Amino acid sequence: MCKKQCRDENAFKQHKLSSFHQQRMFEFHQNPEVFLEKYSEEFDQQFNEVFKIKFGSASAVPATKAYNEYIKDPHHTHLNSTKWANLAEYSNYLGETGRYEVTKERVGDSDQIMIKLIDIDEGKQGQLTD
Repeated sequence: MCKKQCRDENAFKQHKLSSFHQQRMFEFHQNPEVFLEKYSEEFDQQFNEVFKIKFGSASAVPATKAYNEYIKDPHHTHLNSTKWANLAEYSNYLGETGRYEVTKERVGDSDQIMIKLIDIDEGKQGQLTD
């Protein structure tokens, strides 16, 4: 809620008692949808920026690998503050937006969600030559 990184349990306890935190919690309880939408938009924007820089549109990447790259930033928006319950749900959303190609691949004993950025420029070039 407050984006304050507390150094230990005591600092977190003290922060929760602060008037700033109390006010933020009151605002959240008045209209939680506004907060969820705001944090969801922040998460999506930040994740996409990191993905474009680190992976581009060359090949599919495991969603967990992309997420681990994203959370390296200590100021990232946490997935649990968004409207998506987990990374699989967010990955499905990426596919629904048409910005990413989302597939499942068998890797060893488990299925992995793979995401690939769709190169918009490539799509436009294909439309121009048709």
